Amino acid sequence: MLLQYASMDNDLSQMNRSNNIAPTSGAFFQSAQHFRVESSVFVGHQTNIYHSDIAFLEKLALYIISGASFNSSARDPPPRCHPQTRTTILQRIHEFLPTAIAPKRILWLCGYAGVGKSAIVQTVAESFSMPTQALGYRLGAAVFFSAPNNRNDPKRLFPTVAYQLATQYPAYREFIISQLLLIPCCVKKRLIDRDAGSLVIMLDGLDECNGDREQVEIIMLVSRFIIQHPDVPILWVIASRPEPHIHNAFSRFPTFLEETVPIDSDEACKDVELYLHRSFDKIREDYPECFSVQVQWPSEKQFLTLSTVASGHFALATTAVRFVEDPEYGNPVSRLEEVLAVVDDHSTAGMKGTANPLAALDALYTRILSSISKDILPTTLRILAYNNLHSFSSRNLRAPANFWRLRQSDVYSALRKLLSVLSVPTPDLVDDHNVMVYHRSFSDYLLDPERSGSFYLYSRERYVEWLQAGVRILYQAVSPGGLIPEKILLSWPPLEAKDNTQRQTLKAGLQAVGMSFYKAPEPAQREVLPRLAYILKHLDLVEASSTVGSSGCYDGLCYGFYQFLGDPRSRELGNVRFVHADQLDSSHIAMDRPCYVFLQEVGLEEPSTDKRGLNPLNIAPWETWQSGELAEVRECPSLTSIAKV
Repeated sequence: MLLQYASMDNDLSQMNRSNNIAPTSGAFFQSAQHFRVESSVFVGHQTNIYHSDIAFLEKLALYIISGASFNSSARDPPPRCHPQTRTTILQRIHEFLPTAIAPKRILWLCGYAGVGKSAIVQTVAESFSMPTQALGYRLGAAVFFSAPNNRNDPKRLFPTVAYQLATQYPAYREFIISQLLLIPCCVKKRLIDRDAGSLVIMLDGLDECNGDREQVEIIMLVSRFIIQHPDVPILWVIASRPEPHIHNAFSRFPTFLEETVPIDSDEACKDVELYLHRSFDKIREDYPECFSVQVQWPSEKQFLTLSTVASGHFALATTAVRFVEDPEYGNPVSRLEEVLAVVDDHSTAGMKGTANPLAALDALYTRILSSISKDILPTTLRILAYNNLHSFSSRNLRAPANFWRLRQSDVYSALRKLLSVLSVPTPDLVDDHNVMVYHRSFSDYLLDPERSGSFYLYSRERYVEWLQAGVRILYQAVSPGGLIPEKILLSWPPLEAKDNTQRQTLKAGLQAVGMSFYKAPEPAQREVLPRLAYILKHLDLVEASSTVGSSGCYDGLCYGFYQFLGDPRSRELGNVRFVHADQLDSSHIAMDRPCYVFLQEVGLEEPSTDKRGLNPLNIAPWETWQSGELAEVRECPSLTSIAKV
């Protein structure tokens, strides 16, 4: 369960209202340390926040989705509706909020990729800056998921909501401090000032939250709470693509109203045309030297072609505008001609609804990537691949650089032609920011081999690069005494906290070897075998798994090494050997720590009766590792063990 309901006493006098409450022994945050405050977006709005409260919020901030709030600098500039666009749908949302009646307290804003859902949610969230008393509702929390930018952990959703609520509302903050619970949905009516109106919680991009099952569970938790507590004045605005599992989850409860964002309605097309007109006007102002007063730019034909292909699709329109105005080129006239040459094949001028905006957008993405020189493109794709893997992605741009052994100049050279699809942090911000994908459709394109072709990020051949990089990093770090992160050479070292960067690079190296050895072609496997054999002879898998951390990464690491250890070539190198279970010598086993043994069952005519070598072991067949936990000690009389020499 992502969220557990808790009953609250209706009488606030029974709550501990002290401002000096500290977490008790055994609390969820007891061992938190080395923290920094992230996304503390509402503190400035609230007075009388005591030191104990601030300490609690600092600890709570460790468990939130950092950079996911509507006014976070990590999302700057955020997508928002262009002035005088989307007026009808914005009006309907603001009509729903003050008039919603239980049980229909959820507004599901659904629409296909690129229609502008995030811009609508952002615009609504920003509208709460006006006097809330007049509106009849107020913003409680706003969370913007983004899979390409690693803001998609479902376990952090409700702590994030709790954090935003706690920074705004003292009664709620005092309650969760006293109870040490992260349960934002359990705000009872006495903790909410009804005179100030309902609280609105906004979730954008639910389909980008990691895991279909988790997305469904979030919908079910919210819907069940609404049904069980119809008197609690909390409203929800949830935006997502119309995925079948999301639609089915909503349909199970009578708690929602659906608001569809159409892709090619008359209003959407007019809104895109208005956006394009104003954007081109601004480009003319920014580049006056590029235009003649006597010549209309863009021409009517050019404008009609682009607006027809866009067909109400804001992702295509905004990407095209960023491409045209790119200061790296400084020639909007020729850049517009390039865009039109790409998208013209997907349009039928003057015939609304016949264009394919997604195909045109893919073609534009292909054109953008094709502009990168062939000697630089592999580096570009390596950086993009690193940041598109959820377990690898980092908020630090130095992370992919040091993994791929790239210098600062290499990184910026590789990304300089992608400014129409990526937000790239300046050098002074790289320690706290990574590249940000403007729109998820670009990541979708890169992850689909049918759409991206030669730009596909995870072809079998590209795993060779991952394997080579991982082996290089581990070979630097391993020694007879174990893993020493400080030995890893950094191509782009930070000014401070160098050891943290090296540990992060070591973790990435372990993950890369674990995931790529069995995916890389055989010639690449043979090439790295000598070094990998040396690494494994000195590598403590227990230490390595603790370095990797999460169970998902742990599974990949162990499975990758299991594949290697089970490969006949590993035995040829003398790295492993087959022994009968009865031949295991317990004197060579550390009795005070877990021992990982890879097991293969064999059909023995005469099962062994001597089990002395196995009794002290924690036996962990692959099937039991999916949970990331060791199996219980058990007797296995007819087993053959692949044991490390």
